[in-house]
Order: sequence, then structure tokens, then C-alpha cells
Amino acid sequence: MPDTRLPLSKDDREHLRLARELEGLIVNPGWKLYTQLIEHHLKTKQMEAEAVAKNMDEALFQNAAKGAIAAFRLCLGLPEGIIRVAKDIRGKSGEDVE
Repeated sequence: MPDTRLPLSKDDREHLRLARELEGLIVNPGWKLYTQLIEHHLKTKQMEAEAVAKNMDEALFQNAAKGAIAAFRLCLGLPEGIIRVAKDIRGKSGEDVE
């Protein structure tokens, strides 16, 4: 059977290195505390954004709250997303980076 592994690019190697470090982060109890804190802020901003805008100031505030919600979601999902891509890279290449 031919070897179907792809060679790792410089970006793939860096991604794998970063994912290895993040894998340790997300099992740390501090990460759970951090996610609870961010999720609390996320829920607060969602409730603020769901309020009906009655004038232009409130509409601007709503847009700012939506931006904050997107940022909080990014903060929460970034490590897992990097790790997921690293698993794909490992699967295609059969390699990992120390």
C-alpha cells in the first residue's frame, strides 16, 4: 500500500505545536473557571442585545453587545478549533511536532 501521508508545511508544524500546548490548557481546572467566567459575560451581553432598540443610541449599544458576544464565543472556541485542525493535520501527515 503506498504511503499517503502528506509532508508537513511550516504552518502545519506551528499549528501542531500550538495545539499540543492548548491540549494541556483545556484539561486544566483554570480553563473551566475561565470558560465559566466568559460564558457568564456572554449571557449578560446576549440579554442586553436581545432588548428591543427604541432609539439610535440603543441600536448602537446593541451592535456593540453583538460584537462582544462574537468575541466571547471566539475566546471560548479558539483552543478547541486549533486542536481539531491539528487532529486533521496529524491524520493527513501521520506526523506530530514536539
